[in-house]
Amino acid sequence: CVSGADTLADPDSGLDLWSELALRVAVSVDAAQVYAREHHVADTLQRALLPERLPIDDRLAFDAAYLPGAQEAIVGGDWYDAFRLPDGRIAFSIGDVAGHGLRAAIVMGEVRQAFRAAALNPNSPSLVLERANTIVNMRANPVMVTAMFGIVDPRDGTVTYGSAGHPAPLLALPC
Repeated sequence: CVSGADTLADPDSGLDLWSELALRVAVSVDAAQVYAREHHVADTLQRALLPERLPIDDRLAFDAAYLPGAQEAIVGGDWYDAFRLPDGRIAFSIGDVAGHGLRAAIVMGEVRQAFRAAALNPNSPSLVLERANTIVNMRANPVMVTAMFGIVDPRDGTVTYGSAGHPAPLLALPC
C-alpha cells in the first residue's frame, strides 16, 4: 500500500507533483494579473471616454453618476453623454453596448461618437437613433446596443426622446 505521504517523499514521483503544482499556481497568478491589468485599462478607458462635464443652463443642469451593480463590477459598455447643439438645445444619449471588458469599452467610445455625429442635424430623436444605428452597423463586427437619445429645449422646457431597446427614463421632481 502506498500513501500520499509516501508518494510525495518518493524522489521519482514527488518532484513531478511539486513541479506540476508550481506550474499551475504560476499560471493562475499570471491569469489573475492579466485580468487585473485588462480591468484597469478598460476602467480607465471607459472613464476617459465619458464626459468630464455636462451642460449647464440657467433653467437646468445635467448630472450623472456611474455606479455599476455589485455583481456587474466588470467594466462594460455603459455610457452617458450630453452636449449643446448649435441652436441652443441640449442633446443627450444613454446606452449600453453588449459585453464586458476592454472590447466593450472601446466599442462604447465608438457608439458614443456615432451619436454625436448623427446629431449634427437633429430633426428628431428617432432619426438620430436611426443614423447612429447605421454608423454602428458599418463596423466589421456589429454589436448589440441599447440606447436612448433625446433633446432638451431649455427655452420651453420640453424633452423629446426616442429609445432603441433601452429602459425608459424616470422623471424626478423636487419634493
